[in-house]
Amino acid sequence: MRRVARRADGRLPVVQPGAAVFDPDAINVPMAEVRRLAAEEGRDPSRLGMIPRVYPTAAGTAENNVEALVRSEQQAGVEHAFVELMNVARDIDHSLEIVHRVLDLARGT
Repeated sequence: MRRVARRADGRLPVVQPGAAVFDPDAINVPMAEVRRLAAEEGRDPSRLGMIPRVYPTAAGTAENNVEALVRSEQQAGVEHAFVELMNVARDIDHSLEIVHRVLDLARGT
């Protein structure tokens, strides 16, 4: 965490929808510590970003993914996320199906 605070532009915490219920403290608390350490290093902590890496599990659903993304935005101030589908998608077409389902759910359609 000190190295992140001293040198990085932000942090990439891992979120696994389907493995557990999303807890915003799991990403907020460590990020608050990184920002505190950055201030100690003389850096502006508000300049550090956070982009969660979302790794869906086979046990999870598109709804779990959307819940984690929406709650990350609402309860952790996350503006961007990276969703990695390599552990759940069978092929490119399946990846696209998952992406479309998640986007449709997130948009409320």
